Amino acid sequence: MHIMNIKLSNTTLLIIFSLLPIIFALSFFQDPLYYNNQNTYFAHGLAGTGFLNNDWFINTTDPFPVFSGLVKVVAMTLGESGFHFIYLIILAIFAYSILGIAAIIYGFKKTGLQYWLLFIITTAIYSGLVAKIHYLFSADGPLTTGVAMQSVLSSNFQPSSFGVFILLSIYLFLRDKPILAIICLAIAPSFHSTYLLCSAAVTIAYVLITYNKTKDYRKALFLGVLSLVLVLPIVSYNLVNFSPTTPESSHQAQSILVDSRIPHHAKISQWFDKWSFFRIALSVTALYLVRKSQLFLIILVPLITAVGLSLVQLATKNYGLALLFPWRISVLLVPIASIIVLAGTLSFIFKRLDGITAKNGDMIRLALIVPILLMGVFGIRQFMTLMSLPRSGVNPMSTFIASIAQGQDTFLAPIELGTLRLAARVPVFVDYKSHPYKDTEFLEWFDRINISKNIYDPNHLDNACNALTDIAKKYAITDVVWPTSHPIQNCTLLHEIYQDPDYVVYALSKS
Repeated sequence: MHIMNIKLSNTTLLIIFSLLPIIFALSFFQDPLYYNNQNTYFAHGLAGTGFLNNDWFINTTDPFPVFSGLVKVVAMTLGESGFHFIYLIILAIFAYSILGIAAIIYGFKKTGLQYWLLFIITTAIYSGLVAKIHYLFSADGPLTTGVAMQSVLSSNFQPSSFGVFILLSIYLFLRDKPILAIICLAIAPSFHSTYLLCSAAVTIAYVLITYNKTKDYRKALFLGVLSLVLVLPIVSYNLVNFSPTTPESSHQAQSILVDSRIPHHAKISQWFDKWSFFRIALSVTALYLVRKSQLFLIILVPLITAVGLSLVQLATKNYGLALLFPWRISVLLVPIASIIVLAGTLSFIFKRLDGITAKNGDMIRLALIVPILLMGVFGIRQFMTLMSLPRSGVNPMSTFIASIAQGQDTFLAPIELGTLRLAARVPVFVDYKSHPYKDTEFLEWFDRINISKNIYDPNHLDNACNALTDIAKKYAITDVVWPTSHPIQNCTLLHEIYQDPDYVVYALSKS
């Protein structure tokens, strides 16, 4: 009898509510530093460490100056582990925003059963806890990511992560805080310029909603002008640094980038599949569910923009439009649509169980605390394990290279060794993962890639020594990392200084 009368105080409910975004963030899987894309995005910000100031790629034009500035500040103040904590904040903002959007649309109280259950389902999906049940419920499945293998959240912190501020902007706008919404809307493209189009589409939606609501064109126009002013610095930076050097070099760079380097992101024929259609259908379903709310236009305008410009690109095959990635808007539409559909399903169920939930609300809340606590424990353990892991790419070879490197050294390595630069903090001739964005610099990167491919080609080992002699002089290469799978023979230019089962490290003769 006493158990049935247990009541949770408002203070207890609010404490639990405040912890939910943190539990979500801790439960979300993070890779060790510096995994995959982080070797590209962190390079400029870490330029002052080791001998990276002498690296060719790091001395190319930085496409993410704000992010690089943040990387530099965090590394200098909090240390490299600070990046994981920054990402926890980003993840918490994401959870707070999408759950808040759903709560506003369906009238969920943030201390209510619907909100808590929605949190549990959302955290389970994004953390991958139920990934083994079905592809739909995986951390990179169609309920959580956009098309073209693009997403706001990934397993590592990067510039695209700041897309969560567009979601926060939408939540704040729905809460009738338009100025804060516009400020947040400008944060995302400041860190990653491909969000400019999405921010513009959402701004148009805000302007239309504001005018329709107030009938005051000045208020609506003010929001549009403020949004433009706030993104002018990054727009100006891009125009100054990434405008075509010549029409020819720009076209050549764009064609290589779209057709060869990132077709999985940039070519509709490469990424459009049944799951892309599913994501579109999911967005349209959400559009119907929110047809009577302000969120309708906030989804509709970006959806029309994305689909419309994607069809134009498909028809024209325009490389510039492909690299504008109009379909990137989907990385925001899909999480919003997913949470709306999930929340709508819960709302439908709870309306039919209203009598049961009204009588047993506190008991059900107590029952829900158990999985919430388990998620919290799981998240803490996962994060503690993460903090103890070494940086990606740190191994005996990279540790050796870091120990013998000097300021004038440049290492030639197989192009697939994209982690060597940051693992050893040494200049690397080129790698496939990290490329510049300015057209002339990108073309030089492509030339370097071809040079490296030719040298390491197993079918041309007879000429490898002569080729090394030529490029060593031209590019001041001092050391070579060579795979043991196809050793180079009889090259007096090379002097072995390290070997493991996979690679040999040679110093080049200075004569």
